[in-house]
Amino acid sequence: MPRWSKRGSVSGRSARERGQAVAPSTRWHFLQIQRLNCYLAIGTGQASQLAQPGKQEVQKLMISEQWKDFQRPKSRGPRGREKDFAEGTSIFLRLDDGARCSLTSELIRAWQCELPLNRAMASGALRQAWESEPYFGAVRCGSFVSKVAYDEGEENVWTMDEFAEDWGPELMTAEEKAKLEAMDFPLTIYRGGTGSILEVAQGVSWTLDLEIAKFYAYDWPKRWGIEREPVILSMQVDRDDVYAFLDGRKESELLVPDAASPSNAIIEVTDQVGVKLAG
Repeated sequence: MPRWSKRGSVSGRSARERGQAVAPSTRWHFLQIQRLNCYLAIGTGQASQLAQPGKQEVQKLMISEQWKDFQRPKSRGPRGREKDFAEGTSIFLRLDDGARCSLTSELIRAWQCELPLNRAMASGALRQAWESEPYFGAVRCGSFVSKVAYDEGEENVWTMDEFAEDWGPELMTAEEKAKLEAMDFPLTIYRGGTGSILEVAQGVSWTLDLEIAKFYAYDWPKRWGIEREPVILSMQVDRDDVYAFLDGRKESELLVPDAASPSNAIIEVTDQVGVKLAG
């Protein structure tokens, strides 16, 4: 089930901050109206005014051929979960970028609308969606998850912080979970990017490796012709702040929702690190 952030987001993009939060007893009805109008508008070119949407209406909007696979009953035990996770990963990797976007969108839609979902299979697919970068017309679109969030625009009633909180622990492999639990907290972590300090701080992806942060502040923007100001941030986190450790791309990535909360002491260290651009 989707879990709303317990901490206030400073992104300005959450449903709560846009005045859309409702009591748990009425949340289902509200979310259905918002999401169904959004997705029907995308599919038909005009918004549909549905007064009493239900789960069956949401399921009718699922268009990817793979969707039904993720409704399978979950396998039992730790080995069963590993099997389901691997199957979800395999399904995602067999698709082209267009189909991957559709599947990512539908898994997130099912999560938000509380549809029956094999969470382990979905986690395997969403792990790949988090780490993979779609390309359309030779244009980089971020990860598949961020592309779905961007495409939904103002109709998006979930945030990256909420996604990381609810899915982060399930995106990890057993080995990554063990490494996270073995870490000596508090940890110093870093995040690199371009723009203002606040813009960079709002991201959920941080790293233990300063060199990775430098790459995303300098080399990566250079590859894509981004000319905004490079920024490297640092802060300390406790175990409760971290929802996942992901190392599939060898970037020592930590998912830290609501990192830009005023309670976190974020320090800019851009001028304190030596920078040598690649190429």
